[in-house]
Amino acid sequence: MARTELRAFEWAGCRVAIESTTRWSWRWPEGWDARVCSPESPDVHVSIAVTDVPAGVADGLCYFHEGGVFEVGRSGGDPLIACADGRLARFDRGFQWGAVTAPASCARAGLCPLARPLDDLVVIHRSFATGALAVRATASVRDGQALALLGDTGLHDAGRDATTWAGWLLLEPEMDSIRISPLPSTRISGAVSPARARLAGLHLVDSLAPGAAPAATLDAQTGAAEILRFAFAPLIEAVPPDRMVEMATLLAERMTLVRLSGAGRSRFGWRRGPSPLSLAPPAGA
Repeated sequence: MARTELRAFEWAGCRVAIESTTRWSWRWPEGWDARVCSPESPDVHVSIAVTDVPAGVADGLCYFHEGGVFEVGRSGGDPLIACADGRLARFDRGFQWGAVTAPASCARAGLCPLARPLDDLVVIHRSFATGALAVRATASVRDGQALALLGDTGLHDAGRDATTWAGWLLLEPEMDSIRISPLPSTRISGAVSPARARLAGLHLVDSLAPGAAPAATLDAQTGAAEILRFAFAPLIEAVPPDRMVEMATLLAERMTLVRLSGAGRSRFGWRRGPSPLSLAPPAGA
């Protein structure tokens, strides 16, 4: 019987254990030192095997995620994910367990078996179970709090002593607040990044509203609709559409979503001194 080793990582509060054969000697992605954790009591358990994977096994819809292409199919109701490098992953509908098979070429490369896009997909889909949603956004993080702009804003100036998260971010209700966390594919720059932060403000820049008020607070229903516009849609029907609406509405009810008019390409960061919006609006707004 082949020897195996058990290692784990944690992103956005989701602990993923990887049980791999010693035939696959792999390393963690660069910058993951703070994400490595104990494999005890994982949220997700994934076993790894090295073997030839026949082409066309997934034979499903093609997706593009953060520079990579993959296919999603089904096997007995369970999702199958076929990566471009030959890895084939099968998960249960709740993404609590999974199995990844890969050709020897992947093992020789020494990359993490759950390298992109699988790391993002596992954390995002498992987090649906806790009421979390992944959204496309940019966040400025400082002193345990985050200010976020929905969408691909192109803004990366978080200001001094702050960290910028850009890409897919996870929003999760926690008591009477919202927690925001980066994902494996999130682009992180600036100061040392915390694992998560409390969401102090969520904003939407509307560059197609000339003459509108510089800032307007959205009601929960409108805010939920805007959140869903930028949310990651699940690859399988494990989360029904009405449940997605419920999750977005809950998030919108626990925070203030402000629509800013203007181009939205100016400096993004924290105000000096008190501000009802907490976020410096675009110049000229």
